[in-house]
Amino acid sequence: MTSQKNKAQKGFKTNSNSLRSLISEAPICKLTQLSKKLKNNFILTIFEQTRDQDVYKCKVCTKSPTIEYKNIKRHLLDSETHERCTKIEDMEHYQKLLLILRETKKSNKIKNEEEIEEIENSESLKHKRGLLKFLGACFVSKLSFQQINKIALILKEIYLENDIQFLAKYNFSLEEIRKTANCWGEYLKENLIEDLKNSQYSLCVDNSTISGTNISCFQLRYLKDIKFFENNIESSSLEIQNRVIGLKYLAETSSGETIFNAIEEKLFALDTKIKNNLIGLAHDHGSNLSGHKKGIKFVRT
Repeated sequence: MTSQKNKAQKGFKTNSNSLRSLISEAPICKLTQLSKKLKNNFILTIFEQTRDQDVYKCKVCTKSPTIEYKNIKRHLLDSETHERCTKIEDMEHYQKLLLILRETKKSNKIKNEEEIEEIENSESLKHKRGLLKFLGACFVSKLSFQQINKIALILKEIYLENDIQFLAKYNFSLEEIRKTANCWGEYLKENLIEDLKNSQYSLCVDNSTISGTNISCFQLRYLKDIKFFENNIESSSLEIQNRVIGLKYLAETSSGETIFNAIEEKLFALDTKIKNNLIGLAHDHGSNLSGHKKGIKFVRT
């Protein structure tokens, strides 16, 4: 019994010495670093480095396939050929190596999931801060919920179209906003003129005195044929349009004649066809707008 024990110990020392010798002769490469990281030197007896850097040959599998370093773990974990070709005396070392690789893989997966969760939580907090900052600015500016909803949806559409870079390019100074508003106003005015040339409309006149100044507002109402696509089929529907055509600061007098001249300036002067398309006039029955001998009267040309 003692003799057999001595032989086993002698054989173990011989194997340990040969493995130690193999490790000392192995070049300093990624495989050596991996064996130190896994604290398992058995992996050095399985692969042999080729002339190509980070490319190794499997000495266990038949036909000795070459494997890139990044695929070594996957080869050991998933290759049925490698497991089938592993010698019985090496099977215990092989199983221990697989156990370490699986635990490392599981640990990395948990770590990655935790990192992803941390990033997602950080992004979520960042998004919430952005939302609160945006809504806070809207509330301070006394915007209605409906206005905030429309602005947010427009910004979302711009973001999805990847056109959000304009926020960094422009300063949004009062001068920039004024110039843009004027251009936008001219565009809207051109579209409104075309609508009034092709549609009959009614005119609403309303006078107010604000801070001692007489102001007259002119609002138009008409039907417009709106075209849209549904299921790739073009359709149209009539929609009521309400548009303010202009404001006029009146002098000390706000007589019917003064208001008529203001209408001529703000509305009829846009195009000769527009006056003939007027079919209705609405007002608050002020003494300067209605009556038998004074008020406003339009005659078609």
